[in-house]
Amino acid sequence: IRHAIGVGTRSDVRIGYGLDMIDNTESRSGHRAEQVKSVDALVNSLKTNPVDGAILNFTMTVNGVHDARFTVDDLVSGPTGYAFGTFLINGLDPAANAENVVEAHVSIDYDGKKKTLNDQYVLSTKAKITGTIANAVV
Repeated sequence: IRHAIGVGTRSDVRIGYGLDMIDNTESRSGHRAEQVKSVDALVNSLKTNPVDGAILNFTMTVNGVHDARFTVDDLVSGPTGYAFGTFLINGLDPAANAENVVEAHVSIDYDGKKKTLNDQYVLSTKAKITGTIANAVV
């Protein structure tokens, strides 16, 4: 998604021209290229979460096991998307060279209507964490 921001009164955000041709958010979120005329407006625009839509579901797995302690309520909106804070993760194998896999998946719906499936998407990430404790007792 590309959200275009024009700075100053001469920035062209008219539909079909200038920054509107770069911005592709309208078809997905209803937002369009934006014109800002002050530093405060620019800062506010840049601090806005770039992920549009309503969160439908959030799951976290550790070594293939779902960790139900993490829910949608743990997500916090920020300028780079969503974050879920700092938590102690259970189920990691601390043994030297043990490979642990932590995965997070979030389902998002652009229009916030669960019944319209063609505008839903899933963002996922996976992290591999290697154990470092020699002779660890698990």
